[in-house]
Amino acid sequence: MGYKFLVLFLSIVVLVGCKKDPLPVLPDPNAPYYSIRGLVNGDSINWVVGADDATITHGVSEMNGVQTFYGQINSPQDEMAVKIEILKPEIFFDGSSIDAIASNQLTYLVHKPGSIKFNFGLNYGQLNYVLVKNQLNEFVVTDHVEFNEFGIQDVCFKFTDFGSESFTVPVKYGFEEDELVAFFNSYGDGNMLHVQPVNSGGTHKWILNGELISEEAGFVKEMQNGIYTLTHKITDIYSNESKYTTLIRFVDGNFYWQLKYFYIAPTVASSHYGCVSVSVLKDGIWYSSQNVNSNLKHNFDVSNIENVLDSKFEPLWTMFDFNFESVLYNESQSDSLYLPEMIGSLNVALK
Repeated sequence: MGYKFLVLFLSIVVLVGCKKDPLPVLPDPNAPYYSIRGLVNGDSINWVVGADDATITHGVSEMNGVQTFYGQINSPQDEMAVKIEILKPEIFFDGSSIDAIASNQLTYLVHKPGSIKFNFGLNYGQLNYVLVKNQLNEFVVTDHVEFNEFGIQDVCFKFTDFGSESFTVPVKYGFEEDELVAFFNSYGDGNMLHVQPVNSGGTHKWILNGELISEEAGFVKEMQNGIYTLTHKITDIYSNESKYTTLIRFVDGNFYWQLKYFYIAPTVASSHYGCVSVSVLKDGIWYSSQNVNSNLKHNFDVSNIENVLDSKFEPLWTMFDFNFESVLYNESQSDSLYLPEMIGSLNVALK
């Protein structure tokens, strides 16, 4: 970032040599220095935080249930803002480094519709009694669910051969774990439930209908007839955590099924942890990169990545330089912005 400070130094020399007006208040040269410059639909922007009216905001947010880290540079003069948002990686800390930004070239998050179909093992007849809440908040007979966007999507069930009670299961559409897998298999021996995780490492918590019942890798438990919500939380030695939730059913004193699902072609399992999203606020309207397929061909390069810790040596934010190209659309897909090359420096908050 040294060339930026050289520009500031030359600016001061020119100001001192030409007139005796008070010098402008410039940022501390030892402090982080944030800026962005480039073209937005052919119009030039060049914002420098601290040297003009541009400001920076950062924080932690969510995108469809997945945690994100964001930084945003705002220009009151241009009545615009540029926001860069990075989805939390699957493994945040690997024992040697903090991976808020997992690589030097990030992939854009671009949503893609897809479908899953429910599976009740050999109990095929259960599909005749399944109701699922749709987007109109109506329970309808179906054996599958369609999603328009990636994220942790809540699916709400009722079972007409059980009663009026509803059950909610979070589905990680587009966020399948590759490293810290919380999925588990279960079976029955009479009224005894046997559960085993596919990943036996780390520490475990098993939560049945909201109650912690075991902290072993697997467990066996006597069950009554009914439908139960079972959640498995797994944590590795570096405090990375993953969880998986599904339904278990017992009928007539026997294990009946574990709810599972599979993707309907052409939908395939995918993971978008660590992907990036760009948004621009212009004329009071937000534009986003998240629904533009061409962004999958564009680069988002980062360099000079530095992690800043707080007084407790916990990660506070990540600073980096960036260079990217992107196409953005408004929510109605009726208008677009083209950013051919945006260059600058930013930080994203980690908590």
